[in-house]
Amino acid sequence: MMITIDGLTDQLLGIAVAKERPDLEEEKVRLVLQGAENARSLKEVEDRIIEVLGSSEGSILESETAIEIISSAKTLSNEIAEKQAVAAITEAAIDNTRLGYRPVAVHVAHLFFNVAQLCAIEVRPCAFPKSATHCLPIVRP
Repeated sequence: MMITIDGLTDQLLGIAVAKERPDLEEEKVRLVLQGAENARSLKEVEDRIIEVLGSSEGSILESETAIEIISSAKTLSNEIAEKQAVAAITEAAIDNTRLGYRPVAVHVAHLFFNVAQLCAIEVRPCAFPKSATHCLPIVRP
């Protein structure tokens, strides 16, 4: 598995924000979970509507059950749309605050890759101390 600088930066950003502002990181996780729950609720309602449509006999407008399910689906859909609008605003504010920590994450990610490259340097012992060219490191590819 290969580590990329962008992937490491994103992980380090999450760690930095979790250490400095755990409230923001918890809120971001809560918003993600709420979005998943909302999607699951909508899927359940869609499945119920399809079930009612498939099992109804005659005109669907005469089926009281179908009308109730469609009405509740509309209400639920409107509630979820309102929640998602608020979540989008909150998530934008969180992401804006997280951007303040991005330079730290980028710096640490670069530092990680620089330190990882140190093991590729092979230092030769100096045969002639007065000549600096003999003491230059050999970098292995």
